[in-house]
Amino acid sequence: MRRTYIVVMTAVVVVALGGITYLSTGQQPAVDVGDVDSDGESESNGAVDRESTEPAYDQRTATEPAFAFSVADVERCGSTCREVTATVTNSGNETATDVRASTSLYAGENSTDSEARIWEETETIGTLESGASSTTTERIELSFGDAATIQENDGWITIQTTVESAEHTTTFQRTRQVI
Repeated sequence: MRRTYIVVMTAVVVVALGGITYLSTGQQPAVDVGDVDSDGESESNGAVDRESTEPAYDQRTATEPAFAFSVADVERCGSTCREVTATVTNSGNETATDVRASTSLYAGENSTDSEARIWEETETIGTLESGASSTTTERIELSFGDAATIQENDGWITIQTTVESAEHTTTFQRTRQVI
């Protein structure tokens, strides 16, 4: 019985990690098991994607978003681990300084309470000229306890990435049911 529980929890974590790839431009569903083919195409097993939102405006100036964000690749690094490669692009007309990207994974549908946060990371990018991009790979590891928290929230996760600079702040958010 205990072994079955561990196998189920491992599956929950793997599916939750796959949901992190939600920010892939909105043209395809998030990867449910964390796999991206060599040609960049993802495979999905039907996870529910609700209330996904692209950034509607720059939060500091109420103008069009100054940044774009996409996930390029997801590689397995263990049963509860994924290495996610993502790109931030300065889509504004001016140089952005002091750029940093913060991503948080929350257990729960449309939940961004700090108590629901199960993973977070901030990447310092620096300066991005207009049209320039920065690509980075982050290792995302969740514990079995984190997976249990997702399960307690009916399998829903909320992923939020905020790209902030001295000039602009743009937030990308998507909620997915991964189990």
